[in-house]
Amino acid sequence: MLRGPIDTKVTVKIQRGQETLTLTITRKIIRVDSVTASLLPGKIALLEISTFQENTGEQVRKALADLTPKGEALRGVVLDLRDNSGGLLTQAVEVVDALVAEGELVIVRSALGREAEDAAAEVNLPPDAAVVALINEDSASAAEIVSGGVKALGRGVVVGRPSFGKGTVQLLKPQNLYGRELALKMTIAEYQVAGDTKIQTVGVRPDLSIYPVELSDITAVANYFDTERFERRRESTQVAHLPSAKHEAAFAGKAAGDGPRLRYFAGRQGTRCRAPPRARRRWPIRRCRSPATWPTRWLAFGQQAARRQARRADRRDRRPRGSEDRRRHRRHQDRLGRRARGRQRPHPRAARASSTTRRSPPASRSPCASRSPTAAASLPSAST
Repeated sequence: MLRGPIDTKVTVKIQRGQETLTLTITRKIIRVDSVTASLLPGKIALLEISTFQENTGEQVRKALADLTPKGEALRGVVLDLRDNSGGLLTQAVEVVDALVAEGELVIVRSALGREAEDAAAEVNLPPDAAVVALINEDSASAAEIVSGGVKALGRGVVVGRPSFGKGTVQLLKPQNLYGRELALKMTIAEYQVAGDTKIQTVGVRPDLSIYPVELSDITAVANYFDTERFERRRESTQVAHLPSAKHEAAFAGKAAGDGPRLRYFAGRQGTRCRAPPRARRRWPIRRCRSPATWPTRWLAFGQQAARRQARRADRRDRRPRGSEDRRRHRRHQDRLGRRARGRQRPHPRAARASSTTRRSPPASRSPCASRSPTAAASLPSAST
């Protein structure tokens, strides 16, 4: 309703509490910059790309040119693609083309066959400059084309967590059936990066995986995030219930394979935590005195908790399984119990009382039991 021709006016009413406001707005073209550029120490350019729109490739080239010092060259570029849900495929190809001088930028497989687009020789970055792409589980589509191309072509490294895994092209076909406006969304192609590397449901696997550690508002408790928390948000988990997921099962496990991992301190959650007063005596890092070094001590505490959990799991795995193992385990526990009871010492007062006082034998119910044999023989016998 608010959209319309440029330079035309539209009147809207806004209710704010008990007050009603009438505003007149002039329609214009809204341009949002998708690239935020900054220069880090050491002549490192940081490019934060939020989405891929019509002029993203042009903005990246302009940012690299503006951040380059006069008479010098950039030493490296960091592409922040975290939480980038994608956008135009052509702009993602243009961003990769600005970084590499040769190779296939993207490969599209459809009913027409295999189509590939090669890189141009002109680049906006020196060949010896390092390139690092930051991704996470919310990086999808065009963001995976850029990060996957940087890794597949050997131009740089990828740091973060496995990406979402969206590598298909959809076509929206509107229809008007029986007076109802409907649309049919069809998957018409699949795109891949250099070397025919698959992206759909697999995502881009980083060279270095990083996972956060947060301090909670409970003393001596830290949030040690696991990989399952992030895997639930990826494409492979969200489509696992579909019948077509069986075709992707062979590729689903490659994105979360074993590789280099790093834990980083992500701050405090909730209220501010204070270190326990006796922590210095209990934790292995004994020279940490200032509050600035508390995160290191918290990480050491988390490592100790992880080792304790591993030891518990090891003991749990050693428990007897079959009936014979249970009997052997029960006999072993009985032997340990007898040894423990044999080592118990009586109380000193009970020991003294038992050594000085002798108990008389218990009295029998028979009247002849307390008499001597001679006395018992002299008793007259009862006549029958």
